[in-house]
Amino acid sequence: MPFVRTFRFAGYSFALTIVLAGLADAAGSALGGSQADVLLASCIVALGFGVGMARPGLFASLHLASAATLGLAAWILPTTPRLAAACLMLGLIMPLVIVGRRFGQALTGLGPSGAALPIGFFFGLIAAGFGTGPWLYALMIFGILWPPPAAVIQDEKIQVTPITDRVALVAISIAAGMLWIAMRPMTTVFDSESVLQDTRRAVAIGAAFALGWWTLGASIADGKKVRWVGGSLLACAAAIGFRRTALTTDRLATPSEFAPLVGSDKLLNLLDRNDRLTEIDDLYVPWLTLVLAAFPVIALSAALRASAGIDNKDGRWPIQLGLLLISASIGVMVSSLALLPQFADSFPAITFATLLIAAGTLALGAGRMISGPICAAIVIGLWFAIGPPNTPGTGRPFYDLYNYKVARNNDGVNAQHTTSSAYVRVIERDTPSLDGSYQLYDGRNQLTPNADESLGWEVDALFPLLFAQNDPKRSLLVGVPHAGTVAALREAGANEVHLAVDPPELASLAWGFTPEWTGMRFDSLTSTASRAKGQFDFILLRESGLWDPQRARTLRSAALRQTAAKIKPGGLIAVVLDPRRAVPGLTRSVADRLSSAVGNPAKVYVVPHSFFTPSIVIVAQRTNKETQDTVSDNALRLRVHAQLRDRGLPLSPISDIDLLRADIEHDESELFADLLAGPLPPIALALSATAPFRAEEVRPSKRASSVLGRLGQKGSLTWALGLHEGCQVYSLKDTQVVPREEKIDLNKNVLDDLLALCRQYPESQILRFLAESFGYSAVRKREVEWAHDFLAPLVEDLNWQTPWILVAYGETLYEMLEPEKAERLADKALAQRPEFEPAARLRAVARGEQNPFLESRPQHEGCNHR
Repeated sequence: MPFVRTFRFAGYSFALTIVLAGLADAAGSALGGSQADVLLASCIVALGFGVGMARPGLFASLHLASAATLGLAAWILPTTPRLAAACLMLGLIMPLVIVGRRFGQALTGLGPSGAALPIGFFFGLIAAGFGTGPWLYALMIFGILWPPPAAVIQDEKIQVTPITDRVALVAISIAAGMLWIAMRPMTTVFDSESVLQDTRRAVAIGAAFALGWWTLGASIADGKKVRWVGGSLLACAAAIGFRRTALTTDRLATPSEFAPLVGSDKLLNLLDRNDRLTEIDDLYVPWLTLVLAAFPVIALSAALRASAGIDNKDGRWPIQLGLLLISASIGVMVSSLALLPQFADSFPAITFATLLIAAGTLALGAGRMISGPICAAIVIGLWFAIGPPNTPGTGRPFYDLYNYKVARNNDGVNAQHTTSSAYVRVIERDTPSLDGSYQLYDGRNQLTPNADESLGWEVDALFPLLFAQNDPKRSLLVGVPHAGTVAALREAGANEVHLAVDPPELASLAWGFTPEWTGMRFDSLTSTASRAKGQFDFILLRESGLWDPQRARTLRSAALRQTAAKIKPGGLIAVVLDPRRAVPGLTRSVADRLSSAVGNPAKVYVVPHSFFTPSIVIVAQRTNKETQDTVSDNALRLRVHAQLRDRGLPLSPISDIDLLRADIEHDESELFADLLAGPLPPIALALSATAPFRAEEVRPSKRASSVLGRLGQKGSLTWALGLHEGCQVYSLKDTQVVPREEKIDLNKNVLDDLLALCRQYPESQILRFLAESFGYSAVRKREVEWAHDFLAPLVEDLNWQTPWILVAYGETLYEMLEPEKAERLADKALAQRPEFEPAARLRAVARGEQNPFLESRPQHEGCNHR
């Protein structure tokens, strides 16, 4: 029955797409894990499969063994060294060809109008993007071992496609691959590129593609000359539409142009809503995608369908589809691996020219005598009449009190570079000072920290060195390039600091266009840790934007194994996670993989940043087999302790390290058994919910509370910090441009838990610092009773009499109408720090020399403890 066969083929297509996607994903990870590696592996898989479809012949009977080989390779590749993985990929070409041939035999008879192939392919890609995990992937392998029966047409009965037809199809398919690479950064510049947003974008593009394929393209595909003339005109329309996409992207980069598009009255009336579309809305990405890309996609898909031609049940259809797949893969490879690295600024113009050349090639099918001159006239006329597009300026349309634009240097050069997936750029914000005015972006995603978080990043980088056996003379930073971290490591004893970030242009832009990098240098730059030369004493892996599947690859099993392989014997590796952008189960999965990679158990610590969100630091050390020594260098420890104190993390030599230790035994995901288990691990789907959007309110804090709450038992410091994160409340302060401290909310239960810890660890320096931060903040927020109940035991029972604690306690006593006691506390604080302004203010207020409401209390020094 035709329906049963179509349904079975759709299921087979779905399973085969997942298996091939898993193979490409595993191969990309094994080759290094960079964008270029993943694209190269995907194109190799598509090429091998396409060759099998395009050249029907023998060996299709070996499909069972070949399919099983491809499926099993996805498990083997991530554990294979890079060189061996490259050789294995070459050996997998023949199984790919065999599976492609058998797929073509099963496809024969369905024809280009059959819905089974696109339905299975589309949903297979979505499932692969979400991640299947090992068990579902194994089920998909089982599903492709016995393909649907083939409606075989003997080779001798298959008519040979004319060379002109094949050349035209190859030309337009290559142009399609190049157009996909060129338009991908344009369609992703206004969203976070999480797997959910990518799925919505794929649905929009797939709908536009299907519309062009089954309407415009199908209506002219059966004609002899009409399909060539029509296909040529459609390819020209695709070129014009691509130019319009570039111009629209450039125009929408300003808020005054962007806001009406997502908040016009007609759109809001149609959707029956009052507020404009934002990233949290399901229609946000599809709407922008259709606005930007619908026209060229519809025109191009129609041109592809016209160039494919042939009858619905023609045996040449799998061959045509194989040629299309091969040519599109070549277009993608040439664009991403050759053209973009060398001609990024000119790539839109090159793509425009390629589309016009493809239009001319299609016109040749109508007859050389007439179509030759017409084709030349079309190409030259369009080139000079409308001109090729330029790379769009992509200053992101933020919605706050500042204006933003792509930064420029003194020569007027834009701080922007085109990659195969996004525009990487430095965005400049018009603030009065340079602090935080320049930020590094990958598409829409901000990678570098704001100015008030930068010192915290330095603390996270220095903290693991407390466990190092030797100076970090040769250090490697994997992930976001951060100037403060480079400076801190050099201060700690690093002679060489190497960077590994994907794409490498991010580091080049940061170094060339941001003030923080003035006078700084790095010793080498690679896209991944696996490409860095030599071994290192210290490796720090810190990546932001983990909701982007490509950026999350640094935490995949293969990447962690390759990174750990770069550690010297006795060396140290650390992974830093932001709990606001993490999910339950991630810390344990990363720690387990790191332990396996280095051969020693990884330790997890929660590093506080005053009353702001702490960081999760996972540390693992490779044992030096010659000395079996795991004792850290005392001189280095003393030096790092001093650096940490200067940056707001004073630590007692022994007890505070144990106090910061986290317990990962109960860190489990609610949805997934293991976030990193593959092939096609579900980490991208799990982290997609962490993508930022406008008006997030306190969602990141609630997420951090959920993550931290699983890393410590009740009564631990980790538990208290997690409880503090969970107590944040969205209020008017969160919508204003005010210091971060003003936005922090306190809770009596958090202060009680912190006081209990202070009683338990009376010698702890970090708890004293946290007591200063929380206690003084309670005073500034007018929570006088809470502050008094918290501070009185610290001063009177534990004899904690630091200047900040004395002043905070004195403020509470003054509020309780005891100015004499407040003055005595102020005098004690000034005896320790004669120039301490908060103490001088308190004494003046207590003496009646200053109005207590004349000016607000100064802020605690927070992350800059002195």
